[in-house]
Amino acid sequence: MQIAFEIYQWMYSDIPINSDFTDLIEYSNRNIVEIVENEILITGRAFLDFKAGDALYTKSGSAFEVRRFFLYGKELDFISANCTCGIKTSIIDEELLKGMYLYLKIV
Repeated sequence: MQIAFEIYQWMYSDIPINSDFTDLIEYSNRNIVEIVENEILITGRAFLDFKAGDALYTKSGSAFEVRRFFLYGKELDFISANCTCGIKTSIIDEELLKGMYLYLKIV
């Protein structure tokens, strides 16, 4: 597995609004990103090219599906390496941390 993404911030659909997530809430409002039940919006930097439908993994092996990418107000099905973007994913049952890396299996 290779490092695919570094997490800057994240927001679950049901998380209460607080000052820790002000930047992310402004980002989601500005770019019209709707987070529904069982989804997470994660912002950060991509280190590899990957696409919607790919599975990302935490270091402990928890997997989740990438659903969409958000970049400069555009909604995309793929992202290129070295882009800072938002990713909408399926929910993950693991605590996310700022600076945490997500991995992609390369076949």
